[in-house]
Amino acid sequence: MPKCWTSLLPAKIFTKARKLSPKSVNPTGAAANLLSPGPSEESTMSKPALYMFAISHYCEKGRWTLDYTGIEHDIKYVAPGPHFRLVKKFKLPGSSVPYVVTDHEVVHGTGDIIDWADKHTSNGKTLTPAGEQGDQSREIEKRIDDVIGVHVRRAFYSEMLIEDPGRVKKMLTHNVSLAQKLIVNAIFPKLRKIMIKRMDIGSAQGLESIQILEKEIAWLDELLADGRPFLVGDTFSRADLSAAALLGRTIQPPQHPFYDHLYTPPKLKAVTSEWRSRPSLQWISKLYEQYR
Repeated sequence: MPKCWTSLLPAKIFTKARKLSPKSVNPTGAAANLLSPGPSEESTMSKPALYMFAISHYCEKGRWTLDYTGIEHDIKYVAPGPHFRLVKKFKLPGSSVPYVVTDHEVVHGTGDIIDWADKHTSNGKTLTPAGEQGDQSREIEKRIDDVIGVHVRRAFYSEMLIEDPGRVKKMLTHNVSLAQKLIVNAIFPKLRKIMIKRMDIGSAQGLESIQILEKEIAWLDELLADGRPFLVGDTFSRADLSAAALLGRTIQPPQHPFYDHLYTPPKLKAVTSEWRSRPSLQWISKLYEQYR
């Protein structure tokens, strides 16, 4: 699976974030504990904690996985920059989200979260079919993660980060603590420049991503052309969930946990409005209705 965009950033971008302790950004001390580990990070944790960016479509995939398998969990919202402290704390291989933290382990990345959820399901539901169908679902999931997920992200940022950076900053800090918001405010000018460079963002790149997504939508349309309800087999699987979570962001389904805060920039919205009539996007809308 491709890493979250934060893993594309050089470690030095987080140096300022580490130096800006809650005390330094709030001299009154009111925010002194806002970055401290909460109860679900300690050894007494009663249920898993999902660390995530509120607006990330990859994080929506991880959250949907836990919800679908009935695993009770706490949501821990983090912002880029401040979250690096937790990356070091949990000794993660990269700075990407989401990750699940339990009393005994840290599960990093959406594919591994699905594997973990299959083993710990509390309602009997799983997302990986047995045998050959399981392999097929993983292959489709990988393509969706590596191509659709990446280019949905670039299509959005290529318009928003260039033309409406203030909105991006607001979305990146949605539901995080005051201390984290203050840190992001301090590092955002540098963060924005690096995001543009490392994710290869720009008008031409955004158009390229849209063209790639058109081809991927056509691929999904073809897979679904025989009227099948699922991409693999006769049950909802990791392939279906991946397609819905990563491509569904373009049509803003009302069942999405952050529906009220989702935003599609004007130029991209003109394109995604046309996508709504495509078979695969209509299918994704139904998946959200039935399984989210």
